[in-house]
Amino acid sequence: MGKSEDLLLVGVDLGTSGVRVDVYGVNGEVLASGRAPIKKQTTDEWLRAVKEAFPSKFLREKKGKKLVSVDSTSGTVVLVDEQGSPLIPPLMYYEKAEEEVKELYKFELVK
Repeated sequence: MGKSEDLLLVGVDLGTSGVRVDVYGVNGEVLASGRAPIKKQTTDEWLRAVKEAFPSKFLREKKGKKLVSVDSTSGTVVLVDEQGSPLIPPLMYYEKAEEEVKELYKFELVK
């Protein structure tokens, strides 16, 4: 690895109402930031918001290693297939999932 000054720390926070991305140098200085709202709770909307918030141009221009940490809304579940594609819409932490549980029986995941 190169000099520690070349290391960038990227934090991604996927919240209920929006995505926040901050890029830090090793000294803790914020070097770049991005924000994007989340208008509805779907995986497509989450991906759109992450792409919008991510300071991609800044990161492409910087040489060196980038370490990324991601956190998201607690208790939210997305059931995916082997390729990572969603099988059912996200189940948010504040929703009841009675109908979705019935759907899981189709995939033989619940017995």
